[in-house]
Formats: sequence, C-alpha cells, structure tokens
Amino acid sequence: MISNSKEEEKKYQNIITEKLRELLGEYEVDILTEYVWHMAGNVKSSSEFMCNELKDFLGDHVNNIEAKTHASSSAPNAQRLHM
Repeated sequence: MISNSKEEEKKYQNIITEKLRELLGEYEVDILTEYVWHMAGNVKSSSEFMCNELKDFLGDHVNNIEAKTHASSSAPNAQRLHM
C-alpha cells in the first residue's frame, strides 16, 4: 500500500505537471520530463548543475509564459470595455 506521503507527493507532482502543460504545452513538458529523468539518472550530475539546467530551460520559456498570462488576463478586460 502506498503511504500517505507518497500519495501526497504524487498529488503535487500531478498538479505541477498540469500547470507546466498549461504554461509550456504538452510537447515541451515531454521534453522537460525526459531531460529531468536523464539528468537524475546520470551519477555525474550534481543537484546544483541540474537546478541550473532547469532554470535555463524555464528561463527560455519565460517570455512565452508571460505573453500567455498577459493575453489571458487582458482578454476579459477587453470584453468589459466593449459592453
């Protein structure tokens, strides 16, 4: 039987994965997942190196995320102006 902590970890993992899919898209999340598993399995990869690589990956997508967030938040405002 899975312990409560394992169930909770899985719950949060699913939440994070869904949020990443919303922000980055399915394809990018698949790439990110494969890369993380590759790095985690590489004994030579330090946690600091992996963190820096993930920051770089996510940093490359910050503009896309901000643009999507801005577009979705400004859409309701535009509709209110036309009413």
